[in-house]
Amino acid sequence: MMDGRKWRAVPFLPFADEMGLSFGALVLQRVSGGVKTFREDEDAYRQIIAVASEYRDQVIAGLDDLGFLVRYDHGRLRVGPALGGTKKLENDFYLASADRTRGDRSRFITMGRDLAGIQYEIDQLEFLINKKDLKEDELQRFFEENPHFLAHHRQGTPMPHVRFPLSGGEHLIPDFLMRPATAAERDSNWEVLDLKLPNAKLLAGKGNRSRLSQEVMAAIAQLKDYGDYFSNPANETVIQQILRHALKYPRLAVLIGRLPAGGEVEALEKAQHRDPSVRLITYDEILDFQRKLLN
Repeated sequence: MMDGRKWRAVPFLPFADEMGLSFGALVLQRVSGGVKTFREDEDAYRQIIAVASEYRDQVIAGLDDLGFLVRYDHGRLRVGPALGGTKKLENDFYLASADRTRGDRSRFITMGRDLAGIQYEIDQLEFLINKKDLKEDELQRFFEENPHFLAHHRQGTPMPHVRFPLSGGEHLIPDFLMRPATAAERDSNWEVLDLKLPNAKLLAGKGNRSRLSQEVMAAIAQLKDYGDYFSNPANETVIQQILRHALKYPRLAVLIGRLPAGGEVEALEKAQHRDPSVRLITYDEILDFQRKLLN
């Protein structure tokens, strides 16, 4: 996997209703080592939580043994870079040579959160987006350290700053490329996501004259340039080498601005409908998804 985890170590749980253990389930029993049965949905949920927690604890213990920094901070279980990190690090769960997230030697990644941890990270993002002198690289760092904010909302694995070569030694570098968790062979499951500032104005004009602002139109133009790069047959080979998939037609999206109030939401939807090629996402939508996890 992109973060170095080994697919063969990810727990696989075939489930079957206790009253309906079918032939298909029995086949799975041979392959996986056992079919989990349940009477009530809550029972299945408890079993999933137990196995997921056990898996997380085993991964963290293994990373600790390899020399990674592990700490509990503000309701979050955080894993930092390995001491004297080397590409030769490997155990049953992790292979360093396959880990593409190892670039920043100071970065910690959240591997588990309780309710206090979720609230802490919500507060962090709220502080950032209300900051008057906020820079885009501060947002980039927050989402790289907290990729679950994007992964949960966009249903994919965020890959930050993947570099695609251009002529003249330059590179095309989207803020995030969202790699799908399943069916990665389908281009429509991938997404190029760029970050813009939360104080960007989304609409210009009023009433029937409302339209997307110049800031939004500039972001859309940039994303369309990314789309042109992927659809260009001349780039197919290098894209295949970087992603292990000749991605041609990813979805395009930009995280920008705040959700407008009242009737302006309808105006925004109308403007988006006129140009649906780039999906507009607001910071309030990202925050709202996290807040729902507290309930």
